[in-house]
Amino acid sequence: MTEIKGYKPLTEWQKFSMNQVKELEIGMLNLLKTLSEGIQSVDSRWISISRTHIEQASMAAVRAIAQPETVEFNTEIPLEFISMNSTPPVISANDGILPEQNI
Repeated sequence: MTEIKGYKPLTEWQKFSMNQVKELEIGMLNLLKTLSEGIQSVDSRWISISRTHIEQASMAAVRAIAQPETVEFNTEIPLEFISMNSTPPVISANDGILPEQNI
């Protein structure tokens, strides 16, 4: 099994709880879809905002359950890579940023 950096193996309780959160998220998102497709008019802007907040709440709850550690990232990546107006540099496994992969 591949390890995810910053995450410990999950307990059965954590897996169960995370699945409960995801089921609630799906239920709420289905309700919003039903509301937006319903006979009565609803404000689509607020439906979109609701969807975003439900997704964020679900992600936050899952993080609260899994309790991942902060992962240190390579700080050698040039700032230009972060800029919205520039083309990202080509990064290869030889740069030491990405792990080698056998293809």
